[in-house]
Amino acid sequence: MIKYLLWDIDATLLNFKKAEYFAMRDGFEKFQLPIDESHIKNYNLINDKYWKRLERGEITREMVLHGRFREFFDGLNIAYTDELIYDFNKFYQVELGNNIFFNDNAKETLKTLEKTYKQYA
Repeated sequence: MIKYLLWDIDATLLNFKKAEYFAMRDGFEKFQLPIDESHIKNYNLINDKYWKRLERGEITREMVLHGRFREFFDGLNIAYTDELIYDFNKFYQVELGNNIFFNDNAKETLKTLEKTYKQYA
């Protein structure tokens, strides 16, 4: 008999792409940087590339967190310092956690299942 459920959060329960969009938008607003929709889509491609390199053991997590923004800002011809990259990444990480969007029916599913199962993420 199943007693426990282990959930993958990203793309299963939560809409990470939507959270990512708002975190990027808010970051560009906070740091007074120019951005449009195509920029965010381009960031998604760069970000995915960096995480795949990490999975293959080619780079470290630290290289992902800062390298993705260096490459992204370079592509937009935005002048930056290491401090801006660090501060932008830090803000972005916090905003990812502040922007929570459940996928369709995910919250209701969790509520229904909590009556029968212990759930972990």
